[in-house]
Amino acid sequence: MSLHGNSPRAAEASSARAESDRICGARTCAAVAPALARLRGWTQKNGKWLCPRHRGYTTEQMIADMTAMMREVAPTAGWKDELQQHRAKMAAERSAFLAREEKELDALGRLNNLSQHDAAVDWARAIGRKSVSRLCTFVLATGDRKMAAAHAVEALAEIDDVQARDAIVRACAHEDRLVRATGADALRHVPDDRRLGILLVLLEDEWAPARTRAAESLGFTGDARAADPLAALLRDSNVSVRGGAAEGLARLGDPRGLSYFAEAMQSDDDITQSDSKFRLDQLGLGGAIRLLTTPAPED
Repeated sequence: MSLHGNSPRAAEASSARAESDRICGARTCAAVAPALARLRGWTQKNGKWLCPRHRGYTTEQMIADMTAMMREVAPTAGWKDELQQHRAKMAAERSAFLAREEKELDALGRLNNLSQHDAAVDWARAIGRKSVSRLCTFVLATGDRKMAAAHAVEALAEIDDVQARDAIVRACAHEDRLVRATGADALRHVPDDRRLGILLVLLEDEWAPARTRAAESLGFTGDARAADPLAALLRDSNVSVRGGAAEGLARLGDPRGLSYFAEAMQSDDDITQSDSKFRLDQLGLGGAIRLLTTPAPED
């Protein structure tokens, strides 16, 4: 018979549990359970304790058995002092951990030179291997620590984890433009349903590199809905943004991308030509460079 229900026996069993709780005091259920298991014939099924089924086992005996078992695991006289010492120890360990984390965050944020980039991302990867959730918290870094957030986003792009994807999405709305741009770049590697909408918003970012990264990443979505917004960026004032938009269109199979490169390769502007050559090489169309730059034969 189950101890749960509205019967008089259930009410008596409830009184038994109340008496046991009084004696148990501050002990947890985990500590009490082994003692309950030693009671005469008690079993547990579907999370409920079942009474032993033999004659003569009255409610009074049940209360007596439970009381005796609870006394075995009752707190010692100094349990309050022990509890306070344990809490103090845990608080000290937590403070030490946070202090170490703050120092690590500061150190990672100071690695802001291009020559230190690879080492910083490797460091972030090592943190992620130990704890993805901890690396995700680095994405929230701002101010002098913004580089730590950017490095963390790069490392998170290589981790196939829900927490990592959520952190990258948050990075795309970061207050720092570098972190936003890094988040946009990371989204090309992240198969998330949210990335199309996020990248379309970043196409209007005030910082040109953020617009560029968003345009490049949209090419990896394979979504034709990104074609017209990318085509609009072909008239952007920044050459890198125009090139990124053309690259995105080319990856989507839209002919407007290669048409831009064909015109850009004939441009008198060296920067425009250099950017187009680089992007055509990224697209695996390096051989097309010679075709686009070779003058048409004279009649």
